[in-house]
Amino acid sequence: WHINEVFHPTNRLLIAMRDKFETLTFRGGADGRREKEKQAGHLSLALDECLKSFPEIVYRNPLRNWKAEFAENQIQRAVKVPKSYSPEVITKLLATAANDENLGELIPLIILQLYGGCRPSDIDGLDAHRVWHWHNMNSWNQTSDVTGGIKFKVPAIDEDENPMQKKAAWVDRDLHPTGLAWLQWWCYKFKGMSELPNKGSYDPKSWKPKGEARMKRLRKLCGITTGKDGYISDGFRKTFATAIHVARPSTEYDYWLRRCSHSASVHADYYKNPNMTAETAQALFKIYPPDMQAEIDEKEHSREKAILSMMDTQGLSRADAEGAVDADVWADAP
Repeated sequence: WHINEVFHPTNRLLIAMRDKFETLTFRGGADGRREKEKQAGHLSLALDECLKSFPEIVYRNPLRNWKAEFAENQIQRAVKVPKSYSPEVITKLLATAANDENLGELIPLIILQLYGGCRPSDIDGLDAHRVWHWHNMNSWNQTSDVTGGIKFKVPAIDEDENPMQKKAAWVDRDLHPTGLAWLQWWCYKFKGMSELPNKGSYDPKSWKPKGEARMKRLRKLCGITTGKDGYISDGFRKTFATAIHVARPSTEYDYWLRRCSHSASVHADYYKNPNMTAETAQALFKIYPPDMQAEIDEKEHSREKAILSMMDTQGLSRADAEGAVDADVWADAP
């Protein structure tokens, strides 16, 4: 009789147990969904065994299919909108690094993620073959027909290319021209190299202080603190993976999924910031190294001066003066 009552669907103890179970915290994502699903399955099976042992029980298992309630497609998860850095934040980070002898060493680590879509572990991995080797750059001469930058490769996670969790073979990447300009500036101007490196390695873990300590200092100088809203885990790659799809034609969508080595669903869930505008995306790819930016600023200053002069001396409208100046520039171009 007592066991029969336990199985009664209105049993208060059973109802309380279910309510309590749903509020328990288990380790794991989605409120411990996987662990709850497993434990609910065990409890349901236990009651199934009771039904087999006591045929006099007239009620069905009240926890039947309880496990399914905790399955992934039944959980209403809070959707986290992927974030990305703004052009202003990126400009500040790169400018601060470029003007600091110690922090400037971080520039390849930033640029290969921000303009090449690399994962941090592609450049600063734990294994020796995951340290960045300059021969990955393919001699710096494989021009991308898509961006005009260069194509380079990232080694497999497993040195022997055995199946691994992320990828098991070399991955082709596309370094945007802005990223190429930054690496050229870093090699020639910052490091004083006579040519772009094709040998040797770049290993932030071997530095003193190490790369991660320098990165924390850089973020702090720029007002980005871990745990605050300004900090974004894997932020440089997330910024690239969002901006490149917005800045480039939609016909290149599949191309950039392959270059970032993730699926469309992974991109949508973890990388795509829906708040990224075309203007913002374009601005992210126009953050140039110091010398190049100075040259661009000088050209823009000269252009503006010529436009104002035409408006003053010839009485042209702003639009007509811009058209005339730009036509002269193109006429003089080689």
